[in-house]
Amino acid sequence: MQTQTNPINIYVAPNGCDHWSGDLEAPNDNHTDGPLASLAKAWAVVSAACAVGRDRDYHIIMRGGTYRLDRTVVCHLHGDVAGQGKIFIEAFPDEQPCLTSDIPVNGWHKPVHYPAGLPDSALEHVLEADLPSLPGGRETFYILYSGDRRLRRARSPGFLPVESPLTDRLTLCFPKHVIRSDAPLHSAELLIRPAHAWIMNILGIESIQAINENESILTTDVPGTYHLIKCKHFIDNIRESCWIENVPEYLDQPGTWYLDNADRKIYLWPGHDDIEQTIVIPALTEYIRIEGDAVRDVPIEGVILRGLTFKRSDRRKLLATDATLQHEWEVHDQDNALVRLRYTRDCVVEDCQIMNSGGTGIRLDLY
Repeated sequence: MQTQTNPINIYVAPNGCDHWSGDLEAPNDNHTDGPLASLAKAWAVVSAACAVGRDRDYHIIMRGGTYRLDRTVVCHLHGDVAGQGKIFIEAFPDEQPCLTSDIPVNGWHKPVHYPAGLPDSALEHVLEADLPSLPGGRETFYILYSGDRRLRRARSPGFLPVESPLTDRLTLCFPKHVIRSDAPLHSAELLIRPAHAWIMNILGIESIQAINENESILTTDVPGTYHLIKCKHFIDNIRESCWIENVPEYLDQPGTWYLDNADRKIYLWPGHDDIEQTIVIPALTEYIRIEGDAVRDVPIEGVILRGLTFKRSDRRKLLATDATLQHEWEVHDQDNALVRLRYTRDCVVEDCQIMNSGGTGIRLDLY
């Protein structure tokens, strides 16, 4: 079946309304009709039309401006869709639509009570704010942005593991001086190149226990992809392969932050530029997912993303149930990319900007 020459245009704009038709580029004079407000609604309109048959092209045309998402936009077609029509999700000519999931952090003030272990040098500079509510039942986040700049989470100096028969995929022997014995661990994480220099694991910390006057054992909450030991290769070039992040004793320089997840407080030593910027938490790791039907072996075809900008996402936490892919560079079939093509065929991403992803920019899964 040949595609008809009369494509359907559906407009989306930051000043639109999801109760309108989407047939107009801008709101009409009496604001009774105009563009839609969300990409999710526009896709729902296209999906319903395609259920009858894809005998024409559909253009979801997004006006310039910012679209803040609180959930992933899933582009899926239901049923067996016949026809050769393509679906474009694209920018209005000479305009730049930008998708984010920003949650502003407001109300910064001097703390009444500083977190234990905060360096004396930080006391005059650190500000505190309440952790905002996060969508989808999320209780924490891992990345904080000042405008388009990723801020540094409080991080220890780098160190190497200590050789020990006690170590395995859950335990690390390390120099005792790296972290205070009373450091809060409920939000702390270990960053480590486990055994091989080309891998980086970020693991939650379950406990730390001193084993002698110089060394401690750290236990993680999920296993690393390899034993938590020194790198076996390129060791002469590696002077540090481990760090501990998100403990208050290393909130020690401008542009650094620490999250106390137990008390729902964020602490920030702002740099000069940060005072002028909005501090934001990303609500999502995945912004748009183009998804076929893997169960029924029906990939989605002919979806084109063009001229869109995707900014500032979070990263997901490694789980014990994750299956890693070759050389542990990725995990299998997970939502850790700004743009994800899952069980797709002949889909295109072109002229898009992928900026400040906490995980991956674009990933392709399963097909």
